[in-house]
Amino acid sequence: MKSVIVINTHSFVDLITNSSSELFVCNTKKTTDMVRDLLQKLLNAHGELQGNFDRYQFSSVFGTIEEAPYIFDLDKFDETVVESYKLYQRAGDSSHRFGPGQSRPSSFVEAIAAEEDIQRTHPYYTNPINRKPWDKRTVTEAAQMDTWGKDCRLQESIIWTKFGAEKLETEMQLFVNFLQVNNFPLVDIASVQALIPGVVADYIKNNYGKWGGVDNLFRDVGFPAHLQPVGERFNEYESWGIRVASGNILIYSADDNSVPYELFDLINLYLTSTRYHIG
Repeated sequence: MKSVIVINTHSFVDLITNSSSELFVCNTKKTTDMVRDLLQKLLNAHGELQGNFDRYQFSSVFGTIEEAPYIFDLDKFDETVVESYKLYQRAGDSSHRFGPGQSRPSSFVEAIAAEEDIQRTHPYYTNPINRKPWDKRTVTEAAQMDTWGKDCRLQESIIWTKFGAEKLETEMQLFVNFLQVNNFPLVDIASVQALIPGVVADYIKNNYGKWGGVDNLFRDVGFPAHLQPVGERFNEYESWGIRVASGNILIYSADDNSVPYELFDLINLYLTSTRYHIG
């Protein structure tokens, strides 16, 4: 769980990771030192008004304060890459309901139909044992259900692997575009791009199903070690839908929910921020 505050400024610092629970994306000309001073004043005033000044030590509320090293803004990415990425993200989101005329990947449509067929015909779903309470099943019946369950999960993974591999590829291409937007050396971009076919082939070979993500790329033995922190940062932005502009400042909380709720609106007011709850 993470808390980040993002603020426009004019400097650059190295990647620092931390744990947190709120994210403020801010638009300000303040430097990191100015932001730190402002937060200290807000925290001091809050502690005084609460009558418990000692409770709110800066280091126990806020963690690392840094300028964001990378841009993550889908509006600045390649339109074709983003549209493909969004198409597969919508399809992979079980809560998304497709409206009339809204397209879905053919691999998704095929997998849905095949999964429904399994649910109609596979003994894990159709055998009368399935309707027995767990504590009423014999040892033999429980073992049989376990065997059927494993087979059913395998069959469903096989069914969804084509879609999952296509979805994975759109996420990896988004990462390549992320490197391009952030002006990484062409040799780095080419080395990552060259890994993608092998990562997709491995995904398909192992029938990883529906849920595999871009981590498959970052875990590949050929992925450049010096880009691992970049992949972690990309994961953070992409997972939480965080929009980060050039020159933003990131302010991490010291721990989960360590920033007092009462400071949220004040931070928004004085740093012109948008708050994300990411924990």
